[in-house]
Amino acid sequence: SQIMNFQTMIHSADDYWYVNQYENWREGRGFTIDPQYDDLKVRRTPVYPIIYGFFAYEFGKELGLTFLKYFQILLFCISALLIYLIVINVSANSSLAFFTGVVYAVCPFIISYLPFTITEAVSPFFVTLSIYSYLKARTKQSWSWFFWTGIICSMAALNRPLILMIILSLIGVESYF
Repeated sequence: SQIMNFQTMIHSADDYWYVNQYENWREGRGFTIDPQYDDLKVRRTPVYPIIYGFFAYEFGKELGLTFLKYFQILLFCISALLIYLIVINVSANSSLAFFTGVVYAVCPFIISYLPFTITEAVSPFFVTLSIYSYLKARTKQSWSWFFWTGIICSMAALNRPLILMIILSLIGVESYF
């Protein structure tokens, strides 16, 4: 099946916007799809176009997309490790943490996003990193960890705005406890 073919990158209809937005920004024309139209300045959230554009623009489309695919796979692997660490932090049960990390690592629904040029391929990384850094901040009661949690959560929201719900939940938990 094409979805599980990791030898190619599967393009989405959004590719045009991702690359143009980055290219225009890189060449000083603003972070927009088309500098001639002011309405197109907010067409896309900035994080994934910057990631995608960096690889496609800086390394050339074909090589850049190969690097992007492996970068997305790397972020997925880090996410599996972060899930393991999150569960260890919350439950102190290494067997449960290992099981949870493995279930995530072999979940076909998440893995199927990796060869696509879509924000969903990197969103789980931002979610798990946000939760992990928040738990570290709570455990260590460190303002620097809280600061970095804010930066990471901001990047997560600028990748997928729906992630704001997780951020609001973290703020709610922090306010309650």
